[in-house]
Amino acid sequence: MSLPVMSQYPKELWAKDGSPIRVKFVNGYRDDPNQLGEFCPESNTISVRKGLNKAELFKIFLHECVHAAEEDAGKVIPHKYVDWFEDYVGEFIVRNWDAFGELFR
Repeated sequence: MSLPVMSQYPKELWAKDGSPIRVKFVNGYRDDPNQLGEFCPESNTISVRKGLNKAELFKIFLHECVHAAEEDAGKVIPHKYVDWFEDYVGEFIVRNWDAFGELFR
């Protein structure tokens, strides 16, 4: 089982109040050409830059899911901890993807 490609990601996730969180992939961000992802609370949308390799794509998606969960819970997590989660937990999951995949078979 390998990491998912962009087309395999969900188009929607769900907040605890039942409202949809839209997921989309974009060519880039006008304000910051180096930006890789974003969660917009106003539109309840996760966006991730197209063209990332599978591992980067997963980790950025996970990072933005943390921001969505943060908004969903009404909590503020210092960004350094969200980055840590992406860097270390995301990398751990990527490295052990096949083992985690067994959970969902």
